[in-house]
Amino acid sequence: MDSEGHNTELTYKEADQEFAEVLGKVEKELCFPWGRPIWEEILGIVHERSLNESLPLSSYKKRLADVESLLSDLTSVFSRARDIEKNARIIWIHQPEHRLIFPSKTSKHSEDASYFNQTFARGELFDCVGFYLARPWMRHKGMDWVFLDAVLFSETEYLRENVRSGLAMGTINWLYAFSGGNVLKMAWQTLLFKSAVWVIRYPVPIGVISTLAYFKYETAAIIFSGLYGVYLCVRLALFPSRFIQRRNEAKAQKKAEEIFKDLLTAYDLCQLPVISPRALKAYLDLSLEKEVPFPGIVIALVDQIVSYDPTLFVPFHFERN
Repeated sequence: MDSEGHNTELTYKEADQEFAEVLGKVEKELCFPWGRPIWEEILGIVHERSLNESLPLSSYKKRLADVESLLSDLTSVFSRARDIEKNARIIWIHQPEHRLIFPSKTSKHSEDASYFNQTFARGELFDCVGFYLARPWMRHKGMDWVFLDAVLFSETEYLRENVRSGLAMGTINWLYAFSGGNVLKMAWQTLLFKSAVWVIRYPVPIGVISTLAYFKYETAAIIFSGLYGVYLCVRLALFPSRFIQRRNEAKAQKKAEEIFKDLLTAYDLCQLPVISPRALKAYLDLSLEKEVPFPGIVIALVDQIVSYDPTLFVPFHFERN
């Protein structure tokens, strides 16, 4: 009974019905990978936990409002990510490795190949996870996995694009920007650009000087030769600084690529159907010692998963047909 003498279970069910009526169609269609609607799963858990806590009806309705807010955020954050899958009702699945190593602009869903059009808006995803973690009464194993897998994918994808764009090395790869993040396009543009630079830097000046000399424009040939000689001397003088800069960039790129491999390995450890929390936690701790910048949200989610059972984590129970 609540403080007003009403049957708590009955009033909760009435609140659940009101919640289901106001929930949008898109929110109702969001499903976990094993097919169950997310709103039904979370509502059942919130209902049971609130009953166990003898929560007043007003507080229970506030929790339902928070659940509705979470579902709305999930719809917004995962909308583009779900479009990648054939079944748009499924909120998220563990992505194949090739999407992180070699995304292709030729695929039907080409957004994942561009730094300027990420699968996730990272800030929105992190806000959504933070909202969820701040409400322990809402915790659901399936939701824990969805957020952990999605955040790790987002971080790995983000670092990959930073390496390709040059930001991870403190530079700007203009060819990456001009290609729109397309790997294949960037490859042939890089080859074309470097070939053009080499031709303009060496064969063209030598050819101009030779042509001027051949047609008896001695003064012009001497002036042009002098200018070109000064240019070569300046390049030679700046060689040590260029060498140091490129060496530092190479070190930064190597470090970023090592971090990328660590993130990719951590992401692989999240593959369904069974996850080892102990192995995931151990790898996470080892990576943190190597200064891999895992977000605090990842650490919090892994700690939550370990708290269920350090040896085994099965977020979904897939039913056989």
